[in-house]
Amino acid sequence: MKELSKVFAFGPVIDRTFVLGSSITGYASSSIIALLKRHPLDWITNTVRPKGLVHIPENLYVGDPEIARKMYSGCYPLAGISPELGGRSPFDITPPSKAWEVELLSFSWLNDLAAADGKIIKALARALTQDWIETQGSGHDVAWRPEITSKRLLNWLSNADLLLSDTSQAARVNILRSIGRQLHDLEANIHKSPDGPHRLAAACTLIISSLSLGGLEGLHKRSLKVLDFELNRQILADGGHLSRSPQALVDTIAILLPTKLCFVHKGLPIPQALITAIDRIFPMVRFFLHGDGGLAGFNGVSGLKVADVKNLFEHDETKGSPFAYAPHSGYHRLEAKRTTIFVDTGTAPPTTVSHRAHASCLAMELSDGPHRIIVNCGAMSDDRSPLFQAARATAAHSALSINERSSIRMIGPGRLARFIGTPVIGKRINVGSRRTRCDEGTLLESGHDGYVDRYGLRHERRIFLNHNGNEVRGEDRINRIQRRRNLLIKNAHDTFTLRFHLHRDIEPTPTRDGRQVFLILPDKTGWVFSLLSGKISIDESIYLLDQPMPAKTRQLVISGEVHDQVTLKWSFKKVSAERISKEDAMAKIEQETRLPLGDI
Repeated sequence: MKELSKVFAFGPVIDRTFVLGSSITGYASSSIIALLKRHPLDWITNTVRPKGLVHIPENLYVGDPEIARKMYSGCYPLAGISPELGGRSPFDITPPSKAWEVELLSFSWLNDLAAADGKIIKALARALTQDWIETQGSGHDVAWRPEITSKRLLNWLSNADLLLSDTSQAARVNILRSIGRQLHDLEANIHKSPDGPHRLAAACTLIISSLSLGGLEGLHKRSLKVLDFELNRQILADGGHLSRSPQALVDTIAILLPTKLCFVHKGLPIPQALITAIDRIFPMVRFFLHGDGGLAGFNGVSGLKVADVKNLFEHDETKGSPFAYAPHSGYHRLEAKRTTIFVDTGTAPPTTVSHRAHASCLAMELSDGPHRIIVNCGAMSDDRSPLFQAARATAAHSALSINERSSIRMIGPGRLARFIGTPVIGKRINVGSRRTRCDEGTLLESGHDGYVDRYGLRHERRIFLNHNGNEVRGEDRINRIQRRRNLLIKNAHDTFTLRFHLHRDIEPTPTRDGRQVFLILPDKTGWVFSLLSGKISIDESIYLLDQPMPAKTRQLVISGEVHDQVTLKWSFKKVSAERISKEDAMAKIEQETRLPLGDI
């Protein structure tokens, strides 16, 4: 590779007078114009002044050239929305959603443009970058938030060959100066980054920048202290994240790996805290993987691409098998043959990292090989969406709720949320679990007191998976352990709702007696859900995982009244026939499923 420190000395620059879609024009700008556009405080306040690019950090994300072609045609498909710009710059329009704006301003689409061939598309990348510097490079309410500045800097540096080749010295100096200004602002405001992966990413971005750009030795030393502190605080002993979010782990490892590779490239010793964190996180990410290679949908997992997760494991040096129990994170994994079950047995995370936490206590997910069967709804990345708070509720999970209330309390949308966000509030609930192995399989027993203070009710869940992986038996029990404390409501009757949300690829078909539902998988195999007593209804639901926009799906719902005690026994059983028609399936169910279910 040629010496990259020279990259700021040659090539034409793209002026802002370009037309998005049909052509890119305006290859004219001078050093005098660039000097006039310099921020007046650059020479006074900016203590971070990179001298040149000496290394391009590793880019772990694979871009989509189809998105690049759409951008060139004037359509910007970001966060599932594709607004037509009508020849305007994307930085001049009113953003159609917060998620779209965040993705635009973080410059994640540079990876897509880098994946496409053609000088015109690459010129578009440089033109958009210069356009942002001219319009928002001196300040913007959203663009200069630390968490977005961090992402933008990393995308600029990891795609430096795209932005800095075939352009003028003035344009390169302009980009370098903007990088210095952003680094200065990021370091000054890193404490304002949202607690959690964003703050870790900000520290890593400062370190990556200090190793990729010349003259930033002081920044490097200061950032190392921040990274060491945050890693020791945020990464739990079992490899989980303080927020209990599987996606937070993927976001964290995706920034820790380029940081480690920068140390390797420079021949510098890798900080021990960084090595320890990576070694812990990889097995934990593997713990959360379904058979399709994607993450289980707990506590904030949204439209994460399976390909991005798989790409990260190319750098996994641990190569370990997933373990069964994460005691510090509060999750269990039950596995037998092709069948995998996840159960959330943890309490709410600390308040500062709970703004995206879900009320998923004792929620479960079930998959058969590459096919997910029972899921949670997932999460919305846009916290301004009406679905954001709804997806956090217990009702959006395969769990049991009382009086349609969530097991934990959270700040909802409103005036208060504008000032303090949407954290978990109130008394911390207690959750217990016990795992037992026997000759027939594995039994998981768990319970929580999230409804005791409000309704005097305790929820317990028992799940059994046999060794062959073809039968799952469950029991949900509600016990009244004290009188109802809500004295304002006279003669109030408590109700329960047990939900099992189905993956969007699962086709449910009820049996004749209404107490069983046949679940048809995409490969035409089947599972049958049975309920010992009560009625199963099939209602509409939504699915938010592995895609930018919500998709319709179905859910199995069982509901009723709570008096002193309620016991619900249910099972999932795989039909033995490998490939059967829907008509044959009905007969198979009646032949192979036995009710009552008996004790677990």
